[in-house]
Formats: sequence, C-alpha cells, structure tokens
Amino acid sequence: MSARAGTALSEIEALLAAKGQRLAFEPTDCGQLMGGPTGRGTIGGTIAANLCGPRRLAAGAARDHLLGFVAVSGRGETFRSGGRG
Repeated sequence: MSARAGTALSEIEALLAAKGQRLAFEPTDCGQLMGGPTGRGTIGGTIAANLCGPRRLAAGAARDHLLGFVAVSGRGETFRSGGRG
C-alpha cells in the first residue's frame, strides 16, 4: 500500500478493513489525551513520531513496517530511501 503523509489513519484503517487486513502496529490516537478531537492522526505523523501502541514488543514499531519513502530536504531537493518510495 502507498499513502501520502497527510492521509488520515482512519482512512487507511477503513481501506485495510475492507480487505480483511489491518496495520501490524497500533497507532496511538493522542487527540483525547491532548484535549482535542479524536481520529485526526495521519500516517505521516505516526511514522514521524514512531507511534506504535502496546503491541510494539510483539509486532514492532511503526517505522519497522515502512518499506520506502520520498521526501524533500531542507534545501528543497527531493530524495528517496528504501524501495518503491
């Protein structure tokens, strides 16, 4: 699966559920903890913060499941890392 950094986790989880799948990690929803609305987390924020929930010991961290990415450096240069990014 490929997704943009701003893609909502709820959208990704719904797409996976429709195919009988789920994320290997359990991203923490910090909305209620921070006094805001829940369900607004993105995949980019999850990977950046490496949020992975209580199953980290068994399933690994969020970044452990990232195969590749495309990003922009501070100089405005695009770069790739890993596969299929």
